[in-house]
Amino acid sequence: MEQVHNPVHRGNQFTLDSFSFLTASELLAETYEPLVFLYEEIIPTPNLVLLAGPPKIGKSWYAMHIMQEVRKNGHRVVLLANEDSNRRLQNRYKKILPFEDNGVFFFGGLSNQTAIPKGKMAHDFIRAIAAKYEPKMIIIDTVQAIRSADKKEDYASVEEEFLALRHLAHERDIVVICVHHAKKVPDYAITPIDSILGLQGIAATVETILVMQEMSNTKDANLFITGKDVEPAKLVLHWCYPGYSDPELAILASLGSTQVEVLDFIRSNPRCTQSAIVNKINKLKAKFWKLSVS
Repeated sequence: MEQVHNPVHRGNQFTLDSFSFLTASELLAETYEPLVFLYEEIIPTPNLVLLAGPPKIGKSWYAMHIMQEVRKNGHRVVLLANEDSNRRLQNRYKKILPFEDNGVFFFGGLSNQTAIPKGKMAHDFIRAIAAKYEPKMIIIDTVQAIRSADKKEDYASVEEEFLALRHLAHERDIVVICVHHAKKVPDYAITPIDSILGLQGIAATVETILVMQEMSNTKDANLFITGKDVEPAKLVLHWCYPGYSDPELAILASLGSTQVEVLDFIRSNPRCTQSAIVNKINKLKAKFWKLSVS
C-alpha cells in the first residue's frame, strides 16, 4: 500500500515553486516608477480601457480626439475602425487633423476584403500590429469586431476574453481602447456602469472605464470615469464641431462667469480673504454672498 500510495500522493501535491509571494516588508521595500498618463490624468499605461456610450453620441469622434492628444506627445496610434470605410475616416481626419502624419495608422473595415479576425486570432492580430507599427495606443472601434463568435456569452467567458486582452496590453506596454455601446439613459435612475451593454464581466475586467452620456438640449456629453488607477469623476465634454473638447469637471462646467472669476482668483491666491475677493472682482458684499462657490 505504501509503495502505491506514496508516489501517487506525492504526484498530486500542489507546488508553489512558480508563484511569487511577498511579505508586507518586502512589498514596502519595492520601488516602482510613477504612473505615466497618455491622456490627461485619465488613461495611464499600460491599460485596457473601455469607452462606452449610446449610439450616435460621438464615441468615434471622442476616440479621435484622444488619438490627436496622444499623437501631440509623439506617440504612435493605430485606429481599427471596423464599421467605417477609408473615405469616412479620411473625411473625419481632415476635419480634426488636416495635415499629413506618418505616425497614425488606420484600418477601415468596410474598405478591406479581409475582416479583422476574432477571438484568440484577434489577439495575435493585435500583437502583430504592435510589433510592426510600434504604437503606444491601439483603438478598437468597436470591440465587438474582435470578440469571439464561438464562445458562450456568460460571465466566465467574457471575463476570460477581456482578461486576455488586458494581459496583451501589459505584455506590449500599450493602451488598448475598446469602443463599446451603452444603453440610452432611461427616465429612471441608472448608474453609468449599468448602462454598458453586455455582461458585468466586461466592466469588471477592464482597468479604466469611460462612459459617455447624453445631456438634454445640447450636443455636449457627460463623461463618467472610474478605474483601478484613476479616481472616479464626472466630467463634461463640450461639443466643438467637428469633435469634442478636453474633458472638464462637471461642477466647473456649471459655474457662471463670475463664479469662474472668483475661483481663478482663489486658485492664484489660496490664502486670500473675502474682502480681497470682493475688491478683486469689484462686487458688493451682498452680491458676493449669493455666489455658490465653496
